[in-house]
Amino acid sequence: MEAPAAPATKPFAHHLRATLTLGLPLVAMQVTQMLINTTDTVMVGWLGVEELAAGVLAFQLFFTVLIFALGISAALMPLVSSALAKGETREVRRSARMALWVLLLVSLAFQPLLFFAEELLIALGQKPSTAALSAQYLV
Repeated sequence: MEAPAAPATKPFAHHLRATLTLGLPLVAMQVTQMLINTTDTVMVGWLGVEELAAGVLAFQLFFTVLIFALGISAALMPLVSSALAKGETREVRRSARMALWVLLLVSLAFQPLLFFAEELLIALGQKPSTAALSAQYLV
């Protein structure tokens, strides 16, 4: 009885090409996003120091909410892919519907945070004028 042959491994160049094919669009997207953020910072910075501070505060507050919602959305992907792999289209629809309900509830829960951003920022020690500008940016 012969031992099974070891699977043939692909050359390094093949793996490198596959990695670059998958990775370069992601790198391009990240670099583009950094350039957009840099452009935004420069343009708002021309308005003044307080305007830049207000913009940063508004963005960080919004980004916190956004990341929380994106985390919930990211949990949907494995549920949908698992259901698709099993051929359960009803489960795909159910998972997507439930994720939308959860995201709706999360967005409603975070609305007061964004709606009362000025008061929140003042309570956290920001200057009232900067907090007012941040709230205006959020709107």
